[in-house]
Amino acid sequence: MHTMRWGLILAVLAGCAVSPRPALNALARGDASCLSDADPAWTRFTMEAFREMPRYRVIRADRDAASCVFYLEDAWRGAQVRIWFGPDGRIVDWLDLGVGVRGSIARETGAMDRFIELIHAVADREFRRALQALDEIPTPTPRSRGMVEAIRADMLHKLRRWDEARAALERASTDHPPAWFLRGILLDEEGLVADSVPWFEKYLREVGDDPDVLAWLAKAREKLGDFEGAAEAYRRGLDAIPTEDWMRRQYLVLLGRSGRYAELRRAIAERARMEEPMRDLLGRVAYEFRNENQWGALAALARVGVDAAPSDPDRWYDLGLAELRLERPAAAREALLRGMELDEPVKRPAYRRLLIEALPNLGDWEGAREQLEAWAGEDGVSGEPQLERARLETRAGNVEVAATYLREALRLNSGWIQTILTQEDFTSLRRFVAQER
Repeated sequence: MHTMRWGLILAVLAGCAVSPRPALNALARGDASCLSDADPAWTRFTMEAFREMPRYRVIRADRDAASCVFYLEDAWRGAQVRIWFGPDGRIVDWLDLGVGVRGSIARETGAMDRFIELIHAVADREFRRALQALDEIPTPTPRSRGMVEAIRADMLHKLRRWDEARAALERASTDHPPAWFLRGILLDEEGLVADSVPWFEKYLREVGDDPDVLAWLAKAREKLGDFEGAAEAYRRGLDAIPTEDWMRRQYLVLLGRSGRYAELRRAIAERARMEEPMRDLLGRVAYEFRNENQWGALAALARVGVDAAPSDPDRWYDLGLAELRLERPAAAREALLRGMELDEPVKRPAYRRLLIEALPNLGDWEGAREQLEAWAGEDGVSGEPQLERARLETRAGNVEVAATYLREALRLNSGWIQTILTQEDFTSLRRFVAQER
């Protein structure tokens, strides 16, 4: 979807009468006719700032009072820029969102060469070099002082020099939007989450729906317990850039955390209708749910996954795990057996571990023993199948039988098994084996 065709569709929807591509191609060729002002210094500055324009792709288009505004993203680094085009299709102004440099304000300083050094230093993640470039930039106007101090605060923040970053923000002009965003970030990171929200909202009112700012706003609202407000922020970000999977992933995780399983299922179904691969997206969201023990959310996610891709064993495994943790062993057994049938043989132990936990809860002790026998046939060196059999027989009250399997496990892998024996559920069995010795 990140293609020029998508960009042109956005342009039409936004009511823009121009396409950015001719101007961008002209910049790449060194053709200054794409700029509204032929001043040589301004021309060199803009061309140097965007010397790799063919790498940029249009991700969004808007319209303000006098111009069309296109948001572009560097296809390699992910850096974003905002470019204003006049009605004649020529570039009026631009803003590098990754650095915070606005072309027209940089021009006021008369030090455009230092801004080029700054942009390159940030691209190379050399933030101390960026600070040196900033020190050499004069700030003859309130706008230029606000921009330079906001960028300085960002560089200091990246270097984790918090107090200096806050001091730079205090010097920044209150009418420079990147300073509002950074102020919100610093307040959030200091734990003053409620105070950060108005700054994010101010930025969004003045600049528009920037996905990065919306993501910070969503996280802040979630910390404050405003799950609906957080979900609304994520939805706005996805409306602006529908293919942003990192934002969709966070949105799905939020829905799961807040127990909104019906919305979670609908959101995944919408993603499925876009006819793009879901496996990576679902896997990343499932990872979050497993780490947070969000079993209801994992079950809801996995059910949609197996409906959309019934041959994907990972979703069956997730469904089996979730059902087991939700104390629904019959559903867990069904999902785990289906996943094990589909998955690679090397992954079978993961399924068997869960099955030997689930089957006794259904009264199927023999089924659990059959799984362990099969596992022992596949793995004759680690001692883990024998250890798990000892655990199962201990659970069933068969201590002498369990001791037999434990001795076999110790013979195969004494060091690792001795460590496992410190677990509480092996206390009586450990004593039994010790007495035999």
